[in-house]
Amino acid sequence: MGHTSVFTADVPAQAGKATSYWPFTAETRPALSFLGWPQAVTLLLLAIAAAALIVAVLALFSIIILADGWVVLVIIEAIAVALQYILYFGFFVLLPLAIDAMLLWGVFVQH
Repeated sequence: MGHTSVFTADVPAQAGKATSYWPFTAETRPALSFLGWPQAVTLLLLAIAAAALIVAVLALFSIIILADGWVVLVIIEAIAVALQYILYFGFFVLLPLAIDAMLLWGVFVQH
C-alpha cells in the first residue's frame, strides 16, 4: 500500500469517508510526504499528544498533583494535535483545528 501515516496505515476510515472527527482515510497522505520523514513526525506528535492528554486527565482527577502544570499539558497537547492535523491538512481538519484554537484561546486569554 505504501502508506506513510500511522493513522492511515493502522486505523484508516474507508476511502472517501473522512469526517471532521477522523479526517484520516485510506487515501490520506501527509502534506510533506515528499520529504520522507512525516511518519517519524507523525509518531512523535502522536506520542507527545497522548502523553500530555493522559497526564492532564490524571491531574484533572487528582490522581497526580501538578498544581498549574495541568494548563501546560493542555497547551502541549493542543499544539501537538494541531500540528498533526496541519501535517495532514485538508477540508476535514478545519473543525479540529478550530477546537484546538479555542482550547489555546481559553488557556491564554481566559485563564
